[in-house]
Amino acid sequence: MELRNQCIIAVAQCQTMLEVMDELKETPLWRQKLKSFGVSFEKELEKYLKGEMEDGFTEDSEHFNVLMNDIHSVASWMAKTKDLGQIQRLAENLNSGTTIKSMEETKIDAIKILTKKLENNEVSIKEFSSFIEKL
Repeated sequence: MELRNQCIIAVAQCQTMLEVMDELKETPLWRQKLKSFGVSFEKELEKYLKGEMEDGFTEDSEHFNVLMNDIHSVASWMAKTKDLGQIQRLAENLNSGTTIKSMEETKIDAIKILTKKLENNEVSIKEFSSFIEKL
């Protein structure tokens, strides 16, 4: 894997960890057990993001800033979502290189596929109805 891709992945991982730590700071767990460890870990992550990571993007700082903002947005969403299925779908879309679809678009695609299966007698009306209810 080329250095730029490694940098992007590392930035995303570090930024996600920082967002999760921000969420933890509001919990009793943080105050009781993690605070001293968390503060030093957070400083190390931030140093890493500001130091070595910038080296991978020195020629293209504008793209680096856009990337950091987008990673921050995704990491914030991941830290707050309770639906692990949505995180998994995001990861699958990112890994496939396709456009990320909204939940509504995903449901519409699923209905289209199910309708074709119903037309081809691959699923019964009962199975079709059951799948639609789950969506």
